[in-house]
Amino acid sequence: MLKILRAKETATTIGTGKTKLYGLIKDGVFPPSIKIIGSASVGWLSTEVETIIKAYAAGKSKDELKLIVTGLVNARGQM
Repeated sequence: MLKILRAKETATTIGTGKTKLYGLIKDGVFPPSIKIIGSASVGWLSTEVETIIKAYAAGKSKDELKLIVTGLVNARGQM
């Protein structure tokens, strides 16, 4: 089921803290957040988080992760 995860839950899911989460986003190896409808808050799509976890587990390189992130973000516009 598709869910929107908040920052703390996202960081916990990937096994890191929020500071590291934002560092991964800055490095381009983790997708940026989306705005939550009707709120000033942001979150991450659970499917995108799962995709990145699988890519890390598969030993993808930093460049490969960046390509995956780019593909995920581009796919958002096609929903």
